Amino acid sequence: MQFCLSIFFSDIRISGKTVLRKLKGPLMIVANHPDSFLDGISIATQCDSPAYFLARGDVFRKRPFYKQLLSSLHVIPVHRLSEGKDHLHENEETFNACKAILRNNGIVIIFIEGICVLSHELQPFKKGTARIVQGSWDEGVPTKVLPVGLYYETLHGVGKSLQIITGPILSREDFRAETLLPRQLKAFNDLMYAQIDQLINSREEVSTHHHPLLLNITRLLHAPLYYPISSFINKKTRGTVFYDSVLFGALVLLYPIYLLIVLIMLLWLHLPLLWSVVIVGVFPLTAYFSRKAVYGSKP
Repeated sequence: MQFCLSIFFSDIRISGKTVLRKLKGPLMIVANHPDSFLDGISIATQCDSPAYFLARGDVFRKRPFYKQLLSSLHVIPVHRLSEGKDHLHENEETFNACKAILRNNGIVIIFIEGICVLSHELQPFKKGTARIVQGSWDEGVPTKVLPVGLYYETLHGVGKSLQIITGPILSREDFRAETLLPRQLKAFNDLMYAQIDQLINSREEVSTHHHPLLLNITRLLHAPLYYPISSFINKKTRGTVFYDSVLFGALVLLYPIYLLIVLIMLLWLHLPLLWSVVIVGVFPLTAYFSRKAVYGSKP
């Protein structure tokens, strides 16, 4: 998955006060939600410990296969009012599942805005995250909270820079003490908003370099796969926030098949096996070195 991300993104930069790979539970990672399903994948793949994250519940209900697949990826459904009132009661199961993960020293990633609108601007925070954390604290679980800011250079298509900026790990004592639940939830959201807003505004300016020859070679080699797929997905996801995540999933599944087809074609043209394998190996290498050429080495 890390390799797939490195091809989909031109650059992933991780900075801040906390090292994601060293994280241990019980921990709630609280982040903004600018680019749908990619947000959870981007954070989870940077953690050495298994992490669970929440996703909109209607996806689980579309087909039984989706529920099985998403559950195997540590995705937990959360239901929104916009999806209908019939399933809102199931959120109690979601909250209990998250608290159970925290009790077992696990890591939960949650997007506190509760909605993705493909925007760099923070949206109003929902109270579900605060309820889960407050509930775990009330049960005596020493849950820590890590604010994370996500910033994409662009919110449409491949070849972009993503910055994951981590804040300090917070404990219960870092939040304003309140006795009433509504005020506890507000105190939690107030601090999270201030933290995440500060993280996003502290992002570094990423400089790019133009290498048209290498970029054009990369685009040419991948054009038969990328352009038809991206055009088809763009039509199917128009008016939604899922273009990037669906495109990423399609490329993950189809890229190995594409390379296999290229290999078969080269062998059909009677090229030696060794040369055919070398040529096919050039395809992902051009994607990798294009990133290096445009953005330089990651810090």
